[in-house]
Amino acid sequence: MAGIATGTLSRPVIWGCTLSADKTYVVSFTKTNTSPSVLKGLQPPIRADYVFIAWYESSSFEGIAITDLSTVADGTVLYARYVPKDEATAETIGLKYTLINDNTEYEVSIGTAWSSVIVIPSTYNGLPVTKIANNGFYDCYSGNNGARTNNITQITIPSNVTSIGDSAFRGCSSLTQITLEENSRLTTIGSYAFYGCSSLTQITIPSSVTSIGSYAFYGCSSLTQIVFEDTEYWFRTTSSSDFENKINGTFTDLSNPTDNANYFKSTYANYGWYKL
Repeated sequence: MAGIATGTLSRPVIWGCTLSADKTYVVSFTKTNTSPSVLKGLQPPIRADYVFIAWYESSSFEGIAITDLSTVADGTVLYARYVPKDEATAETIGLKYTLINDNTEYEVSIGTAWSSVIVIPSTYNGLPVTKIANNGFYDCYSGNNGARTNNITQITIPSNVTSIGDSAFRGCSSLTQITLEENSRLTTIGSYAFYGCSSLTQITIPSSVTSIGSYAFYGCSSLTQIVFEDTEYWFRTTSSSDFENKINGTFTDLSNPTDNANYFKSTYANYGWYKL
């Protein structure tokens, strides 16, 4: 099944999406500079039980995937590639990678990715991907094409990642599942990292994690369990300097997943947490 888009693509507005007799999606566009609903990018049609991968100019999905629609000529026909959800194991096309730490590692952000299932690779261009950038997936917003998606439902984080940045997934209200690969080396979860992820119901914190910033899970109204693989020697504080230096905090028992969810989303949401 292919999703076919025709019309003017420079500043398109989606007017309609229909499923034709030959099982192709026909999406029509018009050009405008005034409508508040203008999209600079092209949202793929939703297909149940499938994950959108990328747009292609070839109906056989040959060649390079189209990740920047501003480079596509008006009137071009594009084809949407989908794969079944249970086969969506490859890295997500369109993610943005930025060199960090003297060009020895990469951090990742949403870039132009449109998939609802995000799979972050462990390496990119031969270097490890070690950080999810500050504001990297904020509101599930694609900064390169300017189109708000907010449709990310699942994300897989490789074991190489050591840091989830501040506000990394803030406002991703459709996010329901976070998978951390085995032998995770994650050490830091930034402030506001999952703030407002209102569909998230549970998460497991690996034993490698040693700090969780304030408001990391605030607004996660559906969160019922936070499971800590290592529950010993956790402390909380509202002092930013004490948090950074890991001193003077109040010891807190994190052995009960249900209590933990309440601590992080409400009772002690404004506290920073560290492990000794």
